[in-house]
Amino acid sequence: MKSKELKELETKDLAEKLETEVAKYNQMKLNHAITPMENP
Repeated sequence: MKSKELKELETKDLAEKLETEVAKYNQMKLNHAITPMENP
């Protein structure tokens, strides 16, 4: 997403997007801890 698109979003939408991205990040960290990437 480009910064221009982010600036047009409302606070509620930004909070939801942040929550979604943090959840994805935490899931990726968990997956990596369980099974490290073969070729980083």
